[in-house]
Amino acid sequence: MTLAKKYLEFAIIISFLILALVFFAAIFPPIVSFDTYFHLAVGREVAITHQIPKTDSFTFVGAGREWISNEWLAGLVLYFIYDNFHENGILALRTALGVLTLGFIVLTLNLAKINFPLKILTLLTIALVLSTRMIDRPEMISFVFFAFLIYLLTKYQLKPNLLLPLPILLIFAIWPNIQGYAPIGLAVFAFYVLKVILPEKLDFSSTLSSV
Repeated sequence: MTLAKKYLEFAIIISFLILALVFFAAIFPPIVSFDTYFHLAVGREVAITHQIPKTDSFTFVGAGREWISNEWLAGLVLYFIYDNFHENGILALRTALGVLTLGFIVLTLNLAKINFPLKILTLLTIALVLSTRMIDRPEMISFVFFAFLIYLLTKYQLKPNLLLPLPILLIFAIWPNIQGYAPIGLAVFAFYVLKVILPEKLDFSSTLSSV
């Protein structure tokens, strides 16, 4: 690939991410989901009491029942942003998370050396799917974690590094308190290790032993 073609592809990808930034900012008004207010209330409770709520004080039907929010950390993040930057802050967070997700996907596709037309098609497809789910809920953060996790695993597969597992451990330390997709992320991690990384290591070891 010539240098000029590399720069052209890079410029197209950057333009795509800029358009995605505008798209994620414009597709919905700030706080389009009623769930957002619930998560803001949980985050406010944590910020004020410095404790994770253990009883339901947010709904009429479940008032007083024993209940622990497994998304309290996301609520705290949302509340901090809303308290300091109001609705525009929530809008900026949504936009940043959407573009960050696509950015990690671009890095993964680059590692996999996907050809440029397929790369653009993949990004367009994922951006379209994301556009239906970027509705100011903890789910948005899970998308970033998924994309970052797959990028790290792909990078480790191609070039093992003892430091790469550290951010993966950090992801799984935080994720269960962010949103309920953490078990799915763990399943993706297990599948990748058992079906992709481990077989390659075993094949490499058997090749060395036969030499």
